[in-house]
This record gives sequence, C-alpha cells and structure tokens, in this order.
Amino acid sequence: MTARTTFGRVAAVFAAVALVATSAVSANAQTMTEAELRAEIARLSALLNPSTTTNAAVAGTLSCPVDPATLTSAGLLKQGMSSAHVKNLQVLLNYFASAKGLNTRVAVSGAGSAGMETSYFGPATRTAVANFQAAYRAEILTPLGLTAPTGIWAGATNAQAVLLCTKVTVPTTPGEDDDDDEDEDEDSDELSGGEATIDDFDLRSGDDAEEGMESTVATIEFGAKDGDLQVERLDLEFMNPNSNDGDRSPWNVFDTVALEVDGDEVASMDVDSRSDWSRQSNGYYRLRFTDIEDLIVREDDDVQIDIVVTPSSVVRDAPVVWNVRVADRGMRTVDSEGLNDYAGNNSDVVSFNVDEEGTGSEIKVRKSSDNPSARTLEVKTDGRSDEYSVLGFELSAEDAMAIVNGLDFELEFSNGENYSDVVDRATLVLDGRSYNVDSTTGSTTASTTLKLSFDVDGDVELEDGDDVEGELMLRFRSTATYNSGTTVRARLVRVDAETENGADLSEDVSVYGEYHTLVSEGLTPKKGSSTATRVDVDGTTVDRGDYTIRFDVTAVNDTFYLPKTAARGNVTTTGVSYVIEGSGDTATTTGSTVDRLSAYSTVDSDGTGAYWIITEGDTETFELSVSYTPAVAGFYNLQLVNLNFNDSAAAPDTTRTFTPANDYQTSAVNLGV
Repeated sequence: MTARTTFGRVAAVFAAVALVATSAVSANAQTMTEAELRAEIARLSALLNPSTTTNAAVAGTLSCPVDPATLTSAGLLKQGMSSAHVKNLQVLLNYFASAKGLNTRVAVSGAGSAGMETSYFGPATRTAVANFQAAYRAEILTPLGLTAPTGIWAGATNAQAVLLCTKVTVPTTPGEDDDDDEDEDEDSDELSGGEATIDDFDLRSGDDAEEGMESTVATIEFGAKDGDLQVERLDLEFMNPNSNDGDRSPWNVFDTVALEVDGDEVASMDVDSRSDWSRQSNGYYRLRFTDIEDLIVREDDDVQIDIVVTPSSVVRDAPVVWNVRVADRGMRTVDSEGLNDYAGNNSDVVSFNVDEEGTGSEIKVRKSSDNPSARTLEVKTDGRSDEYSVLGFELSAEDAMAIVNGLDFELEFSNGENYSDVVDRATLVLDGRSYNVDSTTGSTTASTTLKLSFDVDGDVELEDGDDVEGELMLRFRSTATYNSGTTVRARLVRVDAETENGADLSEDVSVYGEYHTLVSEGLTPKKGSSTATRVDVDGTTVDRGDYTIRFDVTAVNDTFYLPKTAARGNVTTTGVSYVIEGSGDTATTTGSTVDRLSAYSTVDSDGTGAYWIITEGDTETFELSVSYTPAVAGFYNLQLVNLNFNDSAAAPDTTRTFTPANDYQTSAVNLGV
C-alpha cells in the first residue's frame, strides 16, 4: 500500500468523523449522546478496516484528562454557574492550551490556572470557551448560523471537544509502503505567468473588537493581474485617534494580531511588548508581517485577507476607538519574474471599537463585496440615464433579533452641483425590497451635500447571526441641468433599528461608497499607480524629488484629442496640468520642475504628432513624470490638477478636473539637506 493509499484511508476516517459530528449537532443531536458519538466513531473506523487482524484499529478511546461526554450531562455551562462540571471544563480548556496549542488557557497563574481550576464559571472561563469556538468556527458556529462566539459551553461546542478527545488510529496492513509518493506535485507553490500587478486593492471595515476575544476588524481585498503574485510583506499601522480616550499604546491594548485567509491563519504576531511595534511620525504604530505562509494569489483570482485582533482581557477606559490601515506601499508582492509590486494607502483607514467584555454593537454595518468601484457613469444630454448602484452594504445582527425601521444616506456632489439638478430618482434596495425616499434634510436646490431618509417600517427582520445586503440606486437627469464630469459619492450615515422587545439598536455609522463620475461625452480619468523618490544631489543643500503618476483615460461617446504636453499650475492648454504641494497640501510656486507626459499603451497620433487620438470606447494609459528641485528643504508631493482635450486636433476646449484629488497624488518625500 502506498503512502497515497494510507492517506486516503485516514481521510476517509476523518470524513466519517465529520459526518457523525455534523449529525450530532443537527438532526440526531437529541438522540445521540457524546459517549454514543465516540462509539459511532469506533464503529466507522472498524468498517473502514474490516480485514485487519494483527493491527486492530483502536478508535473511540479517550485521550484527554476529562471526558467531555460528562460535561453537559446536566445541561449547558455558562457564566455565573458553579459546579464540578465547570471545574472539569477548566481542566479540559487548560489541557487544550498546553497539548494542542489553542488559546484556551483559563489563567496563567492563580485561580483557574493548570492544577488550580475552580468550580466557578467566570469571565476568564467565558473568554477561554469563546476562543475555543473561534478556533473551530467552521465546525461549531457556521453550521448553527452564528458568526460570533457565544462563550457558552453547549451541544455543538461539546461535540467538537469529543472529537478532539477521541483517539482514532488507522491500522496499516503488512507490507504497506510508507515511502513518500514520488508523484506528488513538487511545484504546487511555484509562481507562473508574466509580470504581474496588484488589481483592485481595497481595505474594508469589519467588526468591533471585544476584550479578550478574537475579532476580524478589517479585510484586505485584491486580485492578481497578468500573472501569479505571492505576498512577501505586509505593514499594518494602528492608532488611537483620540488623545484623551483610553490607552494610546497598542501593546497595552492588543495581545495578538493575525492574518487569515478563508479562516486559515497565514501569519500571527504576539504584540503585547513595546518592541513589537515601530512608531511612525504621524502617530501610528506599525507591525511588519514578513513570515507569511505561502500566500499566493493565482492570475485573475481574488483574495480576502482578514485582519484579526485579540485585545487584552482588560483594556483601560474601554470602549475606545482604534484605526487600522495598510501603510503606503505597505503590501509587497513578487511575481514569477522576481519583480515587486506594492499597494497600500495611508488615507484608506478603517475604524473599530475595542469594547468591554460582554458588550458590542448588536447591529453591524459594512461595505459589501458588491460595492461598486469608482467608475464613469454614462448620462445623457437629452433624457434620463439608466439606474446605477452607487453604494453596496451589508447589515448583520448579533446577540438579538434586529428589526430595521429606516436608513439615512448622504450624497456629495462636486462642482457646486445640487441634488435636484443632478438626481432624477433615488431608490433603496434592501433584502430584495425597493423603497423610495421618505424625506430629505437640507436644501435640494442649494446644497452640495444632502441627507436622504428611507422608511423601511420594520419590513426587514434580522435573526441573530443573519445578514442582508442593500444598495443605493440613483437615476440621473440630463446634463442640460448640470456639468458633465460632476462626481457623486454616497455615504450610509444611520441605521434605525430595534429589538423585538423595542430596545433601541439604532447606530450612527459611516460607510462610504466610491466617487463616480457622470459623463455624457468626453475623456474621463481613472486612478492608477504612483511613485515618489528622493534623489541625493551632490554639492547642493537640497535634494531632488522624482515623481510619477500613472492613470487611465477613457473616451465616452466620441473620439478625442489629447495634447502630448504637461504644465505646472492650473493650466487648461496642455494635456495635463499639475502642482507641487508642500506642507498642508498647499501648492508651491517656488523651485524648478522638469516634466514629461508619456503614453503607456499603443495610442495613435494625429498628423502633426502633437496629439494622441483616443477613439470612442477605448481606454488608454498615460504617465506623468516630474523631477522637482525645491528652493527650500521640506516635504513635497506631486498632484494632478486638470485633464484638457478637444474633439479635434486643436487646442483643448474641455477640461476635466482630476477628482477626488487624493486619488491623483503621490506620497510626500522629505527633500532636505
């Protein structure tokens, strides 16, 4: 028998174990005890090995100091209870911590520690139980429709403990070959494809955290384009933004920070020491993950990396707010050619609460995976547009049923435009139902920001652990009443909800959509990558800054001509214009620049060679490179301002502002002595 065959038999036994465990916590939970479950495991093991004689299977024997089958004989165990079963539970949890490496130790020393277990189910026992449930989330919580640990020791949790404590051995028959299978794919972790890039990088919010419990506070999403990518390094930065609210030292607040993909841990750090953190000049503290376990994203695939934190069991002045972000160029990947690509944005910040144990919001809001990326929305010059989704979100309930009564959104417009001129109709779609605007706050004709309120009137009910998706849909008027190139951005600002007993669950939230550009015709830009490099110049008192910004341009409803030139300042006669910004994002007119605008795709030129021709419906890629020598030392960055074009080979007659500005700027570099 080969090693592959032996592995197959082992896999079969554990598949049978999983099947029994599933039935034990579902249809047969009321008829099968844990002891019977162990006997069933033994029976299935014997069925899988009917011909063994000299090496009989040993299955169903106890391998733990406490038999889990006895723990729930008198019912579930939860905080506040006292019994001999609780003491045995503490013994079992401490055993799992030492023997299986789980984060289930009741106490390091004193009452509750190994050899000093007590009969009282207190907060420390609850935390250990919750961590056990989180470690086996797929086996315990997911089949029951739960997303968060309960801290209660009951049927499904106990059944998982039975499986861990049931020793199953699969016998080998005489003559079995334990040699390694030479047919195994030794190249499964190799990268393939060509020069690859990070695609659609995004950081979205997750759950609030709770003292002593694991929580996913944010999720990194991105894809691999033109080849495979392996994540080599990830820099996460944390900060308490409120100087008078709680402890600002992250090593006093967090015990561990981990990265998970599909529930599997790919990297983890103990972070309860000052030496684990690197202080940044902007008040953030950085963690650098370099020991990331084979995190490979195949070409055209997407990945979600969960940022999982475990706060200390006691956090001073909880609840407190913390921010997390991926630092500028903080994620480094490598492709099959050995080339690196980077992602991360200091301005893309996720906030979360660190709550007291046993608290936590009962209704959660986050951007959904279907939230549309920033894009151009085609509108008309003589009629209403199609209906577009401008914000996708999720609502979920925890620890209670939530009845949703209403939602409030804010709309933000550029160019001084207002709601009544731009929007023809707004519709909320929630759990498959559609709702019209119930009321507005603010002037619909004299405000660039307007609040829209939708009355859901209790139509949507969320059971504990349930979630529903929603989206805000907008239909736009013709550009006869506003300027083509106007941008719109939506934000969910409030959810009005209550429990079935009438307790208020309403939450003020802040879930932003992306900026969407309304265009009837013309050229519309889309952000790309940027670089900023300090270059030492011998014999001078200041250094030089070399900057690049790459961006895409799409032609809508016509063919357009883009001059092959760039200029510094708010200029409308060249292809693009830019400024150099100093402190406070303020444009400076001092110092000297050398610039060049280049095409990074094959773009036709007109007969004079002075213009690029961008054909209707096509998207082309361009890069502005600027070398800047400042007059005085300081921090400086490059900012794009205008995109200027015409529908013929002539001087530009149309200007499109690069918005939002943060998407079209480089990071700042210190050009000092």
